[in-house]
Amino acid sequence: MMTRSRTMRTLAAVCTAGAVLLTGCAGSVAGGALSGEGSGTGYAYGASRDEVLEAIADLPPVTLTYQPSEASPKNKEIASAPRWVKEVSERSGGKITIKIIYGQAIAGYGEVFDALSDGRLDLAYTLPAYLPQEFPAASAVGDLLSEADPSPFVGEMVANAASTEIGWASDKVLEQYEKKGVYPLNPVSASGSYSSQCNTDGFGIDDYGGRQIRVGARSQVGYVQALGGTPVSLDYTETYEALQRKTIDCTLGQMVPSVEAGLFDVARYTGYLTDTSAPRAVGAVIAGQRFATLPLAYKQIIFDSYGGSFQGQMGRSIGGNHEAVKKIRALGGTIEPLEKPLQDKLRGFNRELAGNVEESGALEKGTEKRFAEVLEKWQKKADELGYTDGGDFDTMDQWYDPDTDYVPFGEAVYEEVILPHRPGGTSGKEDAKS
Repeated sequence: MMTRSRTMRTLAAVCTAGAVLLTGCAGSVAGGALSGEGSGTGYAYGASRDEVLEAIADLPPVTLTYQPSEASPKNKEIASAPRWVKEVSERSGGKITIKIIYGQAIAGYGEVFDALSDGRLDLAYTLPAYLPQEFPAASAVGDLLSEADPSPFVGEMVANAASTEIGWASDKVLEQYEKKGVYPLNPVSASGSYSSQCNTDGFGIDDYGGRQIRVGARSQVGYVQALGGTPVSLDYTETYEALQRKTIDCTLGQMVPSVEAGLFDVARYTGYLTDTSAPRAVGAVIAGQRFATLPLAYKQIIFDSYGGSFQGQMGRSIGGNHEAVKKIRALGGTIEPLEKPLQDKLRGFNRELAGNVEESGALEKGTEKRFAEVLEKWQKKADELGYTDGGDFDTMDQWYDPDTDYVPFGEAVYEEVILPHRPGGTSGKEDAKS
């Protein structure tokens, strides 16, 4: 297991290569969105802090509103937004202030795109998978993620790298954001994997019959049916009470929001996957109308300053897995793998689901094959850098190091996938309207 200590990279290299979540779109379908309408010139990739401050010396301060995925600032162990906000402030010499709005207080996931368009939000994490008719391409990437490695550590790193690469490579993904008048900063985020969190025990092939199970994505309906359960569409905010009152038996959920919502208080039995994965309700980081009008140098600072984004993203999703296992143990609950015959059944469903992505035309022809290749590529990169799982999901409280440094892996993703989309290019000399 990799145990590098987590440290902040020096500000001298302003374009930190871990800037995974917030990216520009120069040269992509949405290229005009991030590279256009702003004013002034930028700075070169890799510029010193002094050079960056010189580039923005005459620019007025700006405050942006950001709604992240975090429910509140209380659990600092799995909070990713504050680190990025601090980096932006430091790199801009305090000229860019980002105000964090927790808990979807301005707009729920179904309303985020409207809030970005009308100015209530400037930046937001959201779930395009909640709007599959408007974002079928991004949702299809979530279907492909059913074939990702389900390991709670390296598997999460690889899935997030692969979804980011496929998202930026797909014109169909980017065009669907363009039609909404918003600008993708990370078009597809795999976020965290899914497990069965139930108020009754049993994760065998005969245990799911008759169970009412909440789902968060359209493709998860078929997944739950393959389990033998009955899928239930229910607003996430109502899940705790439904589990408590036993109007539902389980939720198909990610560990992080379940920890934040306290679901393990009422769903103390968790079943996880070892041989296959569940389809994911993918996320995205999106910029609104105001971001497009920022000076080019400010766009570049936001882009480049997300050096801690991959660190924060993995600290949140993988750290959330770790926190969940600790919470389950503390509550006297159980966490165990689904039985093999049931996982075999689910693997067959996932294979069919991935094949349907190609047939549906939701993504470009050949994406399914490319996705498999991308997963393999990032798995090899993780191996090269020394990242390994130290055990199973249910023992993460024993082997996972919360101080794991994900920046080297994030740098690799940045350099290969994201850097070509940097606003103004790597030279930083292009005018914002070019």
